[in-house]
This record gives sequence, C-alpha cells and structure tokens, in this order.
Amino acid sequence: MENKKLYKLIQESVNNDMNSTYEIITEFRNIIESESYINGKFNQECYDYIIEQLQEKIKKFKNY
Repeated sequence: MENKKLYKLIQESVNNDMNSTYEIITEFRNIIESESYINGKFNQECYDYIIEQLQEKIKKFKNY
C-alpha cells in the first residue's frame, strides 16, 4: 500500500470511518496474524488484542 493511501485511510479512520479502519486491518492482516503466535501456536486472544490496539492507536492519530 502506498503511503499516501495509508495516510488517507488513517485520516478517514480517525473520523470514524469504519470501512477505512477495516481496510487498514485487512491490508496488514498477514503481519497481524504472523505476530499472533505464542509458542508456535496461533492465539486468537493475541490476535484480537493486536486488532484492538491498532484501532485505539488509529483513533489517537493526530492530523497534521
């Protein structure tokens, strides 16, 4: 994903556009899933936690 597109999606997400938030999550899904393994096993709670943290951080993103 290009930086400009990601920036636009983040701006829209900050303004409560859930479709943009979903698109960001979808774009980074492979990375999120790969970081959701504990002791070699996929952990759904870890996955959910990462998604929740990502959503919270997006909401706190400042517009410049």
